[in-house]
Amino acid sequence: MKKLFLVSLLFPIAFFLVVSGCSKSSNNGNNSGSESRMTLITRSAWKYDTSGIDNNMDGIVDIGDTTIPACEKDNTYQFNADSTGLMNEGATKCNVNDPQTAAFTWSFNTAQTMLQSNFNPILVNGVNIFKLTDSTLVVYKDSTVFGISFRYLLSLKH
Repeated sequence: MKKLFLVSLLFPIAFFLVVSGCSKSSNNGNNSGSESRMTLITRSAWKYDTSGIDNNMDGIVDIGDTTIPACEKDNTYQFNADSTGLMNEGATKCNVNDPQTAAFTWSFNTAQTMLQSNFNPILVNGVNIFKLTDSTLVVYKDSTVFGISFRYLLSLKH
């Protein structure tokens, strides 16, 4: 019951992660070739894949987040090498009055293990990059709610 309650409390985190298109880190599954993280993240726009709680911190969603609205799932996030980015609302907008696109700025930390952005207050402090490959960007945020610790994952894809 506590985990179900936690999932319902995670909507603000999920919303932030989806809107900002960020990721968490660990070096699991990261680029093993010669491509830099900058090259991988800026190659093309990213789109929502999956999100939820990772109970055992293995980078796989164990409890899916069902609170992400369909209108958020078609948004795309383009990271540019000059530390700017563009969020596109996609075909389905949650609010018809929202602009189709919104600009943002972003950066890696020095080790390129965290992603930070001005797009959302949570992103100002950054999210960790768990995995970044030519087709997958997985970020996470460790949190504690009512004394229960959990890891929230967001996976984006090309």
